[in-house]
Amino acid sequence: MPEYNFLRDILTPYMRASKGWLKDSTLKTRASDAKPLERIFKGVYVTLQPRDMCQHRNILTGKTVTEYRERRKAEGISPATIARELSVASEACRYAICEMSLDIPNLFKDRRISQADARALKPRDRVLDEETELNPLLIALPQPARDMVLLYLEIGLRVSECRTLRFSQIDFDRGTVSFRPDQHKSGDHGASALTVKAIEIIRRQPVVEGSPFVFHVDGEPVRKSWLRHAWDRAREHAGCPDLQLRDLRRTALTRWRRLYGLAATQAQARHKSERTTERVYARPSVEVALQALRSTSKS
Repeated sequence: MPEYNFLRDILTPYMRASKGWLKDSTLKTRASDAKPLERIFKGVYVTLQPRDMCQHRNILTGKTVTEYRERRKAEGISPATIARELSVASEACRYAICEMSLDIPNLFKDRRISQADARALKPRDRVLDEETELNPLLIALPQPARDMVLLYLEIGLRVSECRTLRFSQIDFDRGTVSFRPDQHKSGDHGASALTVKAIEIIRRQPVVEGSPFVFHVDGEPVRKSWLRHAWDRAREHAGCPDLQLRDLRRTALTRWRRLYGLAATQAQARHKSERTTERVYARPSVEVALQALRSTSKS
């Protein structure tokens, strides 16, 4: 039974092939996550053959994966980051099995994080308080950042998706915004619904001849550094320095869940599973309960 070098025969072919379907930003993150794998799993082989019958001594086992987690934790790396690194290894094995027809086990699957770490890991659940924080933010934000924030809160786009949004992606008749594989985090086609307010926000953006972008600065797409600078100043002015731009997606999807249910929220978020939607982006939060209480009190 063959023995495959994990780096040469599995990880490297996967990283090379993934350039064909992943966005550049995702590829950059994956490359960073792969570096500790390359360092620690150097010289490790993967096989279905019993260990005592293997030609190479350094064979990947479940214990090897557990030792990787503990080693990275000892280096000061968070369990969430370690889980992301091992996700790359698991995807590489899955690719090798499904696309390269290698007869190997995927020993990374279900071993990305220990049960103890998973229980202790508290997902970020910060949401924007739209009654006390939104108006000060909008007042402090310059255009087009102000309308970008409003669009985030309406339909739950990712920051990069909104920043590079093009008019060619918008179907006003159907009320959708679509994404090609190179525009979508998952590397496949996707679409989200546009609310009436979202359509109004898009339609009122000034059009510059020759520029395809909905949000732009002098016709050029909004730079990440420009948006970050505008956001940092605005959140300090609004008295919410802990609020992050990505929290706006969570805020929007949490509202979608409350109004339309989990299935609709999953579709809007373009997630493959409800578990991802519920755990990461649309968790029931005490802030949601508090906002409901405030609304009831006002009524």
